[in-house]
Amino acid sequence: MLLWENTNVTPTLIVTRAQEVLHEWSCMQKIKHPPHHKEQTHVWTKPQQGWIKCNVDAAIFNGNMVMGYEICFRNSTCNFLLGKSDFGHFPATVLEAEALDLLESIKMTILKDFHHVMFETDNKILVD
Repeated sequence: MLLWENTNVTPTLIVTRAQEVLHEWSCMQKIKHPPHHKEQTHVWTKPQQGWIKCNVDAAIFNGNMVMGYEICFRNSTCNFLLGKSDFGHFPATVLEAEALDLLESIKMTILKDFHHVMFETDNKILVD
């Protein structure tokens, strides 16, 4: 099976990598929302008719040596259009990880020729 940049990858390796990403994401959720804190309810709101909403989020692990990120594009009828999650082994701060995630989502927007896209992140410093 050929994947990203024509790299030959076995189905077993794909499943293993997906399990690793899911495990890292689960760990990220536990870190972001410790059980002793009151959970905040975040409700996704759909974009206006004719618009696409891109939600981005990133996290860092292993003493800031691993960065993971997620990107999700949905339209005004809440249909999933495109998504991506990945991780990299390099040092980054939370702000750097979030900024790289946003940059990747902008690149995907251009590559897919999406128009009228709004981006949403939970990083107030990046938004400001």
